[in-house]
Amino acid sequence: MSGSTRIFARSQQRQLPKLESMVMKCNLIGFDIFTGKRYMGVYPVLDDVRTPVQKDYFLADVTVDGFASLVDEVGNCRELIKLPQRPDDFSREIETAFASRHPYKVTLVSAMGRDQIVELKKH
Repeated sequence: MSGSTRIFARSQQRQLPKLESMVMKCNLIGFDIFTGKRYMGVYPVLDDVRTPVQKDYFLADVTVDGFASLVDEVGNCRELIKLPQRPDDFSREIETAFASRHPYKVTLVSAMGRDQIVELKKH
């Protein structure tokens, strides 16, 4: 979703394609960044809003039981990252990319103790 913003609101992570401001309140319409479920809500303008952490990693390994190992630019490893359940073919696309033996990078979103691969790109 080009032009959208990712935030936390009321202890839930959201991706916001649309943000409307009202008098002292914001009408937020967004999607859970891990499940895709749509949410709507009115929040006070002064509520804290946090954004999840996004970081690129090299795809180092994909296991047969659906987990990935990732390495960042400095060599730090992230292991046992579960392959995403949505969209439906995305985990299969990651497995195919790894099997091709070409270098790939993934974007990992981390929020509220959860991690999810959200993008795959050939390096």
